[in-house]
Amino acid sequence: MIKKLLALPLLVAFFTTIIVTPSQASAAAFDPARIIDDSVMTNKSTMTPAQIQTFLNSKVPTCDTNGTASAADFGRPDLTHAQYAALRGWQAPPYTCLRNFSENGKTSAQIIYDVAQQYSINPQVFLVLLQKESSLITDTWPLNWQYNSATGYGCPDSTPGVCDASYRGLTNQITWAAKLFRNVINQSPTWYSPYIKGNNFIQWSPIASCGGSTVNVQNWSTAALYDYTPYQPNQAALNAGYGIGDGCSAYGNRNFFLYFNDWFGAPIGPAYSAAFVSQTAFQTIEIGTKSKVSFTFKNTGRFAWGDNVSASGFNPVRLATGSPINRESSMYDASWLSQSRPVGIFTAVYESDGTTLSADQHVVNPDQIAKFEFTVNVPKGTVPGVYTENYVLIREGASDWAINGSMVWTRITAAPAYSASYVDQSYYPTIKQNDLAEAWVSYRNSGTKSWYDKNSAPENQNPVSLATAENVNRKSMFGQTWPGHNRPSILFSAVYEPDGVTLASNQHVVAPGQIGKFTFMLTVPIGASTGYYREHFRPIVEGSTSWDMGGQAWLGVNVASSTRTLSYHSQSPYPVISRGSQQQAYIMYKNTGNVNFYDDLSAKAGIYPLHLATSNQINRVSAFSTTGAWVSSKRAATTFSAVYEPDGVTLASNQHVVAPGQIGKFTFMLTVPIGASTGYYREHFRPIVESAPGNLWDLESEVWLGITVI
Repeated sequence: MIKKLLALPLLVAFFTTIIVTPSQASAAAFDPARIIDDSVMTNKSTMTPAQIQTFLNSKVPTCDTNGTASAADFGRPDLTHAQYAALRGWQAPPYTCLRNFSENGKTSAQIIYDVAQQYSINPQVFLVLLQKESSLITDTWPLNWQYNSATGYGCPDSTPGVCDASYRGLTNQITWAAKLFRNVINQSPTWYSPYIKGNNFIQWSPIASCGGSTVNVQNWSTAALYDYTPYQPNQAALNAGYGIGDGCSAYGNRNFFLYFNDWFGAPIGPAYSAAFVSQTAFQTIEIGTKSKVSFTFKNTGRFAWGDNVSASGFNPVRLATGSPINRESSMYDASWLSQSRPVGIFTAVYESDGTTLSADQHVVNPDQIAKFEFTVNVPKGTVPGVYTENYVLIREGASDWAINGSMVWTRITAAPAYSASYVDQSYYPTIKQNDLAEAWVSYRNSGTKSWYDKNSAPENQNPVSLATAENVNRKSMFGQTWPGHNRPSILFSAVYEPDGVTLASNQHVVAPGQIGKFTFMLTVPIGASTGYYREHFRPIVEGSTSWDMGGQAWLGVNVASSTRTLSYHSQSPYPVISRGSQQQAYIMYKNTGNVNFYDDLSAKAGIYPLHLATSNQINRVSAFSTTGAWVSSKRAATTFSAVYEPDGVTLASNQHVVAPGQIGKFTFMLTVPIGASTGYYREHFRPIVESAPGNLWDLESEVWLGITVI
């Protein structure tokens, strides 16, 4: 905030740096010959717009927009910032912090990012530049003139406080700074640069009498910083950290170095280093075959790489096996240089965008990208399984041969033609007797051949089914609804892409890497013993000698005790029916047990449905049965005419299953034969679990209707 105290002259690089800030980095590490490396200066991919915005937010968590905070930082705790600004004749509120600033419809973060991309300059460089020149990164109540001269461009030291109006504005300021950096780095013949890569006399400060020293500038990025701020810090400035040195001290390049270190790490890169860019996906390779693998790396060091063509005999960069280096790979191919050297020539060299091919395909300059492609061979006799192959870039013959940051690996699945890997399954179900639950198991095709189900298999292709396991083809007690007692499913219920989410275009073929899902029902017989069961499954290739695909899985099935009880709820009024006529009647029961009741329309195979039968005696032939309406003269109804929630009013979502607490309604016709005697009759009914073994059919809920025949 001392910047505001000193006002406009502080835009000059010499003055703007005397802001006392706690330092993490040490100025003792400052090297005037190499302030920043080219690989760091030109790395435009260090931050996204969102990351820049997050950084700005972190530096100013709260903006003093209205100037209400205390001016104690200016020695006036009795005033607010707004009052202090008025006292000094500065701008009145509101104040817009950089985190909230926008210009021409773009946020400050987007402006910084866009200029960085346009000129291939590290966006971190602009963040540091804005701080050292105008304190905008950390200022909680910046003034408008700070934005107009944000990077100090067009504000020469020869005229402190006077800036060229043609360079005003945040976008303009950052853009012109970027143009300067890019033109100097590119050694543009149309851009005058008083500083070069090599020996330069650089002053300690704008005061010529303070002197200077000759500096052997090691790269063009450092030369560009001297073009921007043409002074080097003297020993007093370095000893002061972020603080004030002596009368001959300059601080711009010192502060650039300190801020960059504290915020983003050292601006100096190693001589040889690499950053992983991309690689081919992990592969499944059929045993006895081979496949292409590739890796791409960015040269993040200070020196260029050569390959066998451009640097033969001079430490060429090659891709070697790793973990440990020079490991003899069992998956080497005859095309390799040796069993530990997959490739010694760059397959392709790209500019930093990763798309544009470089003019020289055998030299990788700093910030360029190299691709290494080679063949991996999975020989016959390889044990099926997952193998990790490690690789590293080396400088062949150098003492420090491994290039930092280049250790990579790929995963190769050596697979037979048919192989399944378990992916996921449904939860372990709890099922009561005479009930069922849906279950599913999914497998990834970890082999090399596509799977077809019963509906999609061509004549010459064996379909893949889900079978019982342990033992294979074992008859299951839970399989009453299956295509067979040892085949839970012969169709894929869903096929997904490898991400496990996106549905594949073909829902009946599982290509290698895709995931096939088998869905089936587990049915518990009405007389099954309660307890915990493990039901094992595995996919198999039907009719094939190589039917075993692996991938055995199991579901824990808890068969719970069941209570099958109904209570009478209500019925239609006692009817008065003329001889030869008929009338509709109904009886309603509430499910007071803990199991579902199914009717003929909802009961799957193996599930015993609930019917309304005649009673007193059970299965008595009724004189009032209706031909065509009753299933027989002993069964008034075999389907629910309505199912209600416990309130007896709201219709349930499923009108053919009565869940615990719900109410089921049986509706039927009563027919009086034309020759029947007049009088009063009692017609008895009771719900039964049809065909249930033993006495499990009897729910003991008998009711009766009084029928008057006239």
